[in-house]
Parts: sequence; C-alpha cells; structure tokens
Amino acid sequence: LINNAVYAHWDHVSKISYTDFIHQLSVNVAAPLSLSNACYLAFWSQRPSLENSVNNRGVIHVSSIAAAKDYFGYGQGTYAASKAALLTLTRHMASDYKEFGLKVNAIAPNSFPSIINTETVCDEIDNLMAAACTGKTLILDANKKYII
Repeated sequence: LINNAVYAHWDHVSKISYTDFIHQLSVNVAAPLSLSNACYLAFWSQRPSLENSVNNRGVIHVSSIAAAKDYFGYGQGTYAASKAALLTLTRHMASDYKEFGLKVNAIAPNSFPSIINTETVCDEIDNLMAAACTGKTLILDANKKYII
C-alpha cells in the first residue's frame, strides 16, 4: 500500500483555522492509518506472516522533507507538523505490524516534480519496499538521499 494522500494549506500559522488544521491531520495522518488498517484486516491478517514477509507486503507513507527539515518563511508550519506526525506514525506502525511480516516505511521527498522528479520518487519507493528495513524514512533532497 502506498499512502500518497496530501492536503496542504500553507500560510502563516496564525492564519490557519482549527478546522483547516484538523483537515490536514485527517488527510495526512488519519487517512493513511485508516487505509493501512483496512488493508491489514482485509488482506494481510488472512495470510501467514512469513508469506507477507517473503512477498514484501507492507506500507509506504509519502511524507515530505518538510517533516524533517525546517523551511521557515514559506507557511509550512501546520503542513510540516502533519507530515512529521505521519513519520512518527510510520515508526509505531512498523513496530506493531512487524509480527505479521509487514514492513512500514516512509519516503520524504523534497517538492516533486519540481525539485525531485516523479520517476525518482517511484524508483525509490520500489527500492524501499525491497529493502529489509522497517520503521525508516528515506529523505530525498535535490542532490542527496539518506535514511533516518
């Protein structure tokens, strides 16, 4: 499962309404959790953990580099907070789903396709799904990538 849902309202934090912030959290954090749990209940929990593991089953959350690196002056405060929450959720889901042979990782690219092209993001998602790690985030910036 690749959770790539996003809602971004960039503005000065004093101008973000409660309703808008809750909407960002709903789309950027609650929806990926809900979809992941639905896949788990409908598909993955019905299969042996070894089968899930051998077939690289799991979740990739698409976050943002803004969750790990501050970009002040762009109005990203609440957006970045919601994407950072997704990274925290990723680590906890990885721990909880590990016993079922599932991996949960995240990718946090810089803006795409303007800074990181979409093909690179897709290739790195494939690489992350094939990797043995779980609970990790791959940061993709213009000239470098690293795992946290």
